[in-house]
Amino acid sequence: MPGDDASRRLTAWSQMTGRVRQNAALRLARRGIGPGAGFESRLVWIFGSPRSGSTWLLQMLGALPGVVPVNEPLIGAYLGSIVADSHDVRIDDLDVNNFTFERQRRRIPSQFFSEQSRDTWSPLLGKLIKTRLLAEVAAAPSTASLTTVVVKEPNGSQAADLILGALPRSRVLFLLRDGRDVVDSELAATTGGGWLSAEFTGIDELKPDDRLSFVVRSASKWLWRTQVVEEATRHHPAPTLTVRYEDLRADTLNTLGGVCEWLGLNTANPGLHQIVDRFGFEAIPPDARGPAKFFRAARPGAWRQNLTDDEQAAVDGVIGAKLRELGYE
Repeated sequence: MPGDDASRRLTAWSQMTGRVRQNAALRLARRGIGPGAGFESRLVWIFGSPRSGSTWLLQMLGALPGVVPVNEPLIGAYLGSIVADSHDVRIDDLDVNNFTFERQRRRIPSQFFSEQSRDTWSPLLGKLIKTRLLAEVAAAPSTASLTTVVVKEPNGSQAADLILGALPRSRVLFLLRDGRDVVDSELAATTGGGWLSAEFTGIDELKPDDRLSFVVRSASKWLWRTQVVEEATRHHPAPTLTVRYEDLRADTLNTLGGVCEWLGLNTANPGLHQIVDRFGFEAIPPDARGPAKFFRAARPGAWRQNLTDDEQAAVDGVIGAKLRELGYE
């Protein structure tokens, strides 16, 4: 009977996936790793903004022994869909309190992640995230002693408050970059054959007449993400660290060494010198870097040459006050 065949296939699939889960759990158990508070304290979230050097930082940290790097799980993007990414949205009506759909609706009781039901969903969200990240650890090459799991999540930073509320023992590395360079980099990714439209289906190249509105939207997202991460880390009970991209670029060895010391990582083998040389911008093959590439320039302050006067004025109108508060010129 067809139904019997479907039932047998379903049973076989369930048995197979059950064995996969058991094998993964066994590998983790042998390494003394489980989903409890101990594992949670080994999680480190890289929050901030896209185009802030988070890929570079993750590569360097991931090259250290005992580190499992996790690149862009995007849980924060799923939790915090940004309203301004939708067409025909009046960006002047948005601020940090309503720039994601979740933030607009969190006070409505029936909303899945409503404020009234936080005690119900937040612990379960934490368990979901830990269980999913444990699968990444199980798939990683075996290490003698797992020290930390570094999760790069700049594109999900708009939901940093939800993630950290669900994982209060996890640590936060706030990677901060001048928002004008972030806008410049995002603009380059979408214009003139930029890498974004080539890599993701359905994204068209930006038309010249749309540049000004794009930079305002990009600057606004940088501002809101920065505000969310600042607020989330201000009240977070576990350790947090803020690192500026500009410092990481100007003095990579010492800045990276400070991050490793904060994380308690063993930097003896391989040495940090080797890691810095291996992943430096200059070590990237010439045909893999350039104005239209993902690895673009690594040059702080390039916005001065690349943004028009009108675009610079528009960006300053959105994020100028925050930049000055953060100590940027």
